[in-house]
Formats: sequence, C-alpha cells, structure tokens
Amino acid sequence: NLNLQAGVRYEFSDIDIMHGLEVTNQYDCFLPSVSGQYKLGKKHNFRLNYRKSVTRPSVNQLSPTSYSDDPYSQSQGNKDLEPAYNNRLEFTHRYQIVGPMYVSYRPYINFIRNGIQNITLESTDSVQRKKYSKVQGYKVNQRQDVYF
Repeated sequence: NLNLQAGVRYEFSDIDIMHGLEVTNQYDCFLPSVSGQYKLGKKHNFRLNYRKSVTRPSVNQLSPTSYSDDPYSQSQGNKDLEPAYNNRLEFTHRYQIVGPMYVSYRPYINFIRNGIQNITLESTDSVQRKKYSKVQGYKVNQRQDVYF
C-alpha cells in the first residue's frame, strides 16, 4: 500500500553571448525529486511529491542589447540574471467514485528563487520599455479534477 521513489538529476550549462558586450554564464545544479504514494482501501489514494526544477535565462533575457517584439514595446536583457529555481511541494488525494469515475484534490506550493520577470521601466512616446529582472516569492494554488 506504500510506494516511495526518489531521484536526483545533475545539470550543467555554459552560455556565451558575443553581441555588443560579452556575457558568459556557467551554471550547474543538482535537482532532487521525492514521491510517496499511499493507498487506503480501494477508493482512496494519497500522494506527496517534492521536486526541484530550474529555468535558465534565455539569450534574449541575458543580452544587454535592446530589441523590439512589436512597434509598441522594447525589451532589454539583464546580464546579471541567474537561473530561476523552483521548489514544488504537492499533495494529492484521489477518491475513486465508481468504475473509471474519480475526484481528486491537489493543493501545491511553489517556492521560487531568482524568478525571471519582464518589468516595465517606463512608457514614453507610446513605447513601453522593459527590462528582465530577478524576483523572489512563492505561489500557493490548488486544483480539483473530476473524471468520468
């Protein structure tokens, strides 16, 4: 009735941008994950998951050169951006109603370090000027599903 799984992944990246100003970033990290599942009788299934993930800044997000997505907005990268790390903890309760029909409830929380966000600096001459910045925070959410 109890099932446990654990793992770890190692990632390495090396980014070199040669456009105007040279930007070089190297990142490495271990990304663990742990999952536990417990079945209570035939109708209840409980699961607890933890995982760490990484989102690396793109070339546009790192490049200090301005670029336009459209005539009304102009974005500029930030050479000081670091990878964004997300630690997610998730609990799921699944209740089997009958046959293939079930209901599940899934609250989760994300803790974000060095999140990347495009922030508006100023708007003049009907052009928005934006720059990528680091943000910290967390997000609490939930999801309910009903399947037939």
